[in-house]
Amino acid sequence: MKAIMEAIKALNLDVLSINPVKDSYSSTVRILELKQGQRVVLKIPFSKEKLLREEKALGLLAANPLVPRLLNIWYGDESNPGALLLSYIDGTPMVLPANEETIYEMGKALAEIHTVKLDRFELDDRETDWAMSVKNKIASWVLEIQDFIAPSMLESIDVFLNEKIKLLNQADGPCLVHFDYRPGNVLVRHGKIVGVIDFETSRGGSAEIDFTKVSNLIWKESPEHKRMFLEGYTSVRKLPSLQEVLPIYSFYHAIGGMAWCVRRGQLEDDFFYENLIALQAILTADELGSILR
Repeated sequence: MKAIMEAIKALNLDVLSINPVKDSYSSTVRILELKQGQRVVLKIPFSKEKLLREEKALGLLAANPLVPRLLNIWYGDESNPGALLLSYIDGTPMVLPANEETIYEMGKALAEIHTVKLDRFELDDRETDWAMSVKNKIASWVLEIQDFIAPSMLESIDVFLNEKIKLLNQADGPCLVHFDYRPGNVLVRHGKIVGVIDFETSRGGSAEIDFTKVSNLIWKESPEHKRMFLEGYTSVRKLPSLQEVLPIYSFYHAIGGMAWCVRRGQLEDDFFYENLIALQAILTADELGSILR
């Protein structure tokens, strides 16, 4: 609460009420009712890096009607990462199953984000090659999780990474990628998509990576949803090559999720075990595939 009050003071807000938001994991998010009658969103990112990423993305997407407007920003101080003041979108996070029109719109909304071209890949500040930056990022996360997984799994991770990374050489980008595109970050009202939120991890990347959570959370449950999503996407831009690379990005997200938990000391969190199970499934499927080949 202290950080919230400091941000309110820094942004010179006259607040009537402060309301919590469900399912906000990395950042602190509150809906504020201002005394002028306006409803706004206050977001305090986990780090200054996330603050700056969201600021940049919102600027690049300022003309996109589904994206919150950046009303004000506080760059923080020695003890605070800062805060974003965002326009409020009257909607609720998308839940599944959803109707075909909503799935179509979700695909279209992602394609609109990917139409924003950038001048470089931004996954690794030291590396401009997309495949190598993905490899470097995974390698850094492996160092964080290595004490919490079996040595045999570490060996399998190394084999998988070195064999598969070359498949990312034909990157679709650099373009703006959301990096956490999933139903929870898509707002819906009366069956229509009204907002896309949470750009704190967005950056210049390869478009295919944004299909990872869509594939894992939506397509696996319903082939019909996959068809409608892709129809929506291709109504705006050409579809990237996905079939071979999606397992690599699922691998990337699983290891990254585990490292996220290690970094925050949340090893007993369900999120850690969900990602561990996902990683085991990817490695097992790859090893079985190698035997069958």
